[in-house]
Amino acid sequence: MNIRSTALPVLASLFLLPACGDTDPASDIDPAIAARFACDEVDFAPMPFQGPGVDPETGAFASLDNETYVVHTTHLLLKPGMAEKVYELSGPILADLMSRPGFVAVSLATSDTCGSVRTLGVWESEVAMYDFVFGEAHTAAMDQTTEVSESGRVTHWTLSADDVKSLTWDQARAEVAEVPPAGRYE
Repeated sequence: MNIRSTALPVLASLFLLPACGDTDPASDIDPAIAARFACDEVDFAPMPFQGPGVDPETGAFASLDNETYVVHTTHLLLKPGMAEKVYELSGPILADLMSRPGFVAVSLATSDTCGSVRTLGVWESEVAMYDFVFGEAHTAAMDQTTEVSESGRVTHWTLSADDVKSLTWDQARAEVAEVPPAGRYE
């Protein structure tokens, strides 16, 4: 199955999937994992933002009433042949995500060339983000992290409402590139 064909469901199931992985910067990174993170995503294909904070007709952020927002991004390296399993995990995650208080929007990007999935999301607060991360549906998906992926990295930061409106994937990719990979999931 093509990763891109499962985009919306994958979006939900991989949203912060590696958030609780081993992120010790001192970890020795397997050279094969390092090479996968360095892979040139020539077919990088981001989807438009979706969620309660996005105008479905224009794709633009609707009114952002907070002064600041929490933005997260993830970069997950799928194991070969795991797109279907990720799709199976997505149903409960999608339902939870779209109804989660404090959730604003999320975008998914994939690269079949590199076997990678990325998320870029916006939250009203860090508390709202972590309430989702440690919620029942997402925790169940996190339990599958080592089965579906080889490694991942995640970060989050705060932006003003105006900066959220101009948020780009280039910015997200630069932010997460500064985070050491979690190493090989065992």
